[in-house]
Amino acid sequence: MMKTVHGILYSKEYKAKEKTQLLCEGLLSNVLQLHEFIEEIQTAKDSPKATCIEALAHASEQKPNILTEEALILLIQTLSSKAPRIKWECAKTIGLTISLYPDQLESAIDQLVMNINHEGTVVRWSIAFALGEIVKMNQPRTQHLVSLIEQQIEKEEKKSIQKIYHKALTEVTVKNK
Repeated sequence: MMKTVHGILYSKEYKAKEKTQLLCEGLLSNVLQLHEFIEEIQTAKDSPKATCIEALAHASEQKPNILTEEALILLIQTLSSKAPRIKWECAKTIGLTISLYPDQLESAIDQLVMNINHEGTVVRWSIAFALGEIVKMNQPRTQHLVSLIEQQIEKEEKKSIQKIYHKALTEVTVKNK
C-alpha cells in the first residue's frame, strides 16, 4: 500500500493510535506532505478529520513550524465544527503554533472564545491551553484576554482547567514586572 494520508486514515490494518502515529511520523519525515492533511481536513468525515488534526498537533509539538499559516487558518475555521474531538485537537494545535503567525491572533481568539464554555471538559481544557498560550505571547492586542481569563477562572468548575489559566496569567505577570 502506498503511504498517503488518505491511505493511512482509511486502512483497516492500523488501530486509531497507530494511524495518528504514522501520520505524525510521515509528516515529520517528509514522507507525507502537509497539503495532503489539508485536503483530508477539508473533505473527511469527523473521525478521520480528527485523527488528521491530532497528528498535526503531535507533529507541531515537536516542530511547530511544520504547520503553515494556511494550515493554521484552516484549523481556526475548523474549530467551528460540532464534533468535540475536532474542537479540542484544533485548539491544541492552535495553541502550539499561533505564536508563529501573529497575524492570525484575532481570528483564533474569536473562535476560541466562542468555545470557551463548551460542555466538554477536554474541549474547555484545550481552549484554556490555547488561550493561555496566546496570553503568554504578551502582545498589546491580547491584553483584553486577561480579564476574560480571570472571569473564566471564577466560572470554571474543573480545577485542572483553572490551573491552566492561572499558570498563563502568572507567566504574563512575571514577564510584565
